[in-house]
Amino acid sequence: MAADQTSLSPEVTVWADARSAAGVMAVLDRMGSAVRPIGVGGPREPGVASDAGVDRLAATLDCARNDDLRKLLVDRPAAFLLLATMRDASVADVQSAVRQGMIVLALEPVVEELAELKTLNRADRSAGAGVGRILPVPAFDSSPGYLSAAEPGDAMGEARTLHYESLGTSAEGSLYARLLDGWRTVLAFSSMPVTIDASLAAADDELVGRARTASLRDMGGALTAHGRMDDGSSALLHIADRSAETRRALHVLGREGQLRVDDVSYSLRQITGELLDEARPESGATFADLVAWQWRRLIDRLDGVLPDPPSPGYENNALACCLACLLSIRTGQPESPAKLAEIGR
Repeated sequence: MAADQTSLSPEVTVWADARSAAGVMAVLDRMGSAVRPIGVGGPREPGVASDAGVDRLAATLDCARNDDLRKLLVDRPAAFLLLATMRDASVADVQSAVRQGMIVLALEPVVEELAELKTLNRADRSAGAGVGRILPVPAFDSSPGYLSAAEPGDAMGEARTLHYESLGTSAEGSLYARLLDGWRTVLAFSSMPVTIDASLAAADDELVGRARTASLRDMGGALTAHGRMDDGSSALLHIADRSAETRRALHVLGREGQLRVDDVSYSLRQITGELLDEARPESGATFADLVAWQWRRLIDRLDGVLPDPPSPGYENNALACCLACLLSIRTGQPESPAKLAEIGR
């Protein structure tokens, strides 16, 4: 692309750490000249060589390396903030970006407490920006496979059981990021679980004790969660950030049909087995492919209209389900996300 065309591409500021830097570079490689990096920063990490992680990312992108996100945002606001870590970043920093008109592409969840989410939503509304400017990427409900399914609920009927699986490496999103995306997906098909029973197999044996008292961001390994709804339906989530393969998939068994969706394909069948509709591309998609696909689609739609933001209650419920998982891991007992959600309102 010609230099003058590239200069018209939306600018992006990147905030990453050593774990996420390679993945961010892969995303920007796929974006090509569709965006223009103008700032790169991240936390200084003891023991990380200067030619690795964020330093290498900044050098590759020909940007000065910064360790102060607030300074990056103030010095030169960009169209996008690609937020790959919340280390040395705060909710206030994200609010500042939104108030300056930036769109935050959050590879990691911005908040991990219900009170933080309430504060973030209130500040965004008062600024007139709306939570639609903070977008999780790569969101499963914005993947090619999910979007190719046209109103499957009309043929599937009431959902009875749901199984959501999200596997990958820690460089492709934390366990918490995958878990929150999973509950967002499940709650689009079901009511809030009455109870959630969760278990975490920590990434390393020495982390087992810490895992029982960890925050959402500290969790790592493989997690299963079983949610029971008050109508007898249920949801099972299998989430891992230490997996040999990368995949996300949703299976919904309804009263009248069955839906299977992954990141690039889907199939819808009647309960009798008859195929109603399907989409099966020839190739799959990597984590970087999915982020870039969602990002390009957003840029193409930026005619002054952002995607409709999820309701504050919907986000509150998804986060409450994550917190119920964490509490269940600690107590070894089923926990109520509704009680936690009520506290956050």
